[in-house]
Amino acid sequence: MTRVTQVEATPQNINDTIFMISQYANDKGYVFNESTMPAFRENSLAFWQGKKLEFDSKTKKKVCHNYLTRLSKNVTMRQANLFLHFMWRQIMKIEGPVPKIQPSEREFKIRQARKAWKTAFTESEKLRNEYKEIKGDFFKMK
Repeated sequence: MTRVTQVEATPQNINDTIFMISQYANDKGYVFNESTMPAFRENSLAFWQGKKLEFDSKTKKKVCHNYLTRLSKNVTMRQANLFLHFMWRQIMKIEGPVPKIQPSEREFKIRQARKAWKTAFTESEKLRNEYKEIKGDFFKMK
């Protein structure tokens, strides 16, 4: 069994991960709200240049390592949003909107159409079963 190397929680690694998340969103055509990114980079990471990040607890440090490691292997919308929320609320303690990846407008419409189709399909199955119950073996009795 091979041991996975943890990605160290440094300002550079966090910026690289945020850049990877941004690249992922652009490649997939997702909407990525980067309006609060410059404030995060300028205010919070500037005084950490060359230093390691300081965490309130070992648990937060481990969670940050885990997020960075997972995102270095494979970026997903869920993992990226969880990481950004963790950084904004737990590490930086920034109030206000958190940058978030959201599906594109087309994907949103596709999801809504699928939901409507599922509802209609469930209703049609219900009506079909009702019909079969009423019909029974009526036509086979001849």
